[in-house]
Amino acid sequence: SGTAFAAMNDSNNNSVDTAATTNDATMIATTATKTLIHPPSVNKEDLLCYKESNGFFDDITDTDWLRKKEIANHRKHRPRVGRYKALNLIPAKFYQCFWNPNFVCPDTELIGGSIGTGGKWMCDPWRVQQQQEKKKCIIYTIIDRQQRHNDIANDNDKEYLFQFEKSIQRRLPNCEIHIFDPSTKEEYVANNEFISDEEEKKFVFHFETGIKGSNDKGHSPTTADENNNNIQYKTISQLAQELNHTSVDYLAINCRNGCEVTISPNDFISIDIRQLSITTHMGVKNAQINPLMTTLHDAGYVIHKKQLKVQSKEHRIAVEFSFLKLNPQFLQNSILNEDSKIAYH
Repeated sequence: SGTAFAAMNDSNNNSVDTAATTNDATMIATTATKTLIHPPSVNKEDLLCYKESNGFFDDITDTDWLRKKEIANHRKHRPRVGRYKALNLIPAKFYQCFWNPNFVCPDTELIGGSIGTGGKWMCDPWRVQQQQEKKKCIIYTIIDRQQRHNDIANDNDKEYLFQFEKSIQRRLPNCEIHIFDPSTKEEYVANNEFISDEEEKKFVFHFETGIKGSNDKGHSPTTADENNNNIQYKTISQLAQELNHTSVDYLAINCRNGCEVTISPNDFISIDIRQLSITTHMGVKNAQINPLMTTLHDAGYVIHKKQLKVQSKEHRIAVEFSFLKLNPQFLQNSILNEDSKIAYH
């Protein structure tokens, strides 16, 4: 069953799948979704997991949640610069040593396959599906045509250019999926790379719309040909504001030229993004990653998946981080730095 698999998966990660072991809730699995049945004596709103996940979890006992919390708070993420000069490590060593996952979701799923840009890891998509009854589900993907090309091994894999978007639409058909791309539709069509007319109706495309940095160095385009005057470069908060979205259930960002670090870290937390996938590229300096990751950490984001991406035309290596937003209170006792003398027990 799904719960048995989740329990086995968590055991391999030195954690506990509370959905499979708790006596306070019974989980019934179907092929499409799950239904939680709580005994009358249990008020889900009183559970720590409910309070500290902003309502995302409502079936984990306080004992098991505190165990997850202890593990997350004792994960050391940032390097001890003085002793090892870790920020000057080659990227492969840096990413192997630091910012590793500190949270295990009971039912993480890879939405989409492994070819090309590939799928994205989502924490318990069945919960997102279940919560659609209360609010509209919103998903953003920010990736340009050139990056999609870089992420496929060869031109025979063109069918995989929109693999994640197609898969998430099938998995969560009631979600509103917005695709932001500084390229033009004509560029895709001219190269026989675009999706079918029927598939296009299932998405909201924002062509010639690129993401821009909003850091202290000013606003600078980062994802497409800067000579294209038709491209509108906007921050994440501007995109959400124009679409009248106060929250986003899932944001996936994978763009060229290291835009993941030229975007102000605060822009990622300016709106309520419940889950976040960021692809960081090896060409980005290690010292640039820490401010972004630290800001997300302080805002309550836990890392539930970290995947090495090695398949691309240019044979470049990237690392994809998958985050889940919890209440910052969950990480209030976090031991963030490697040089902390407090040992895990």
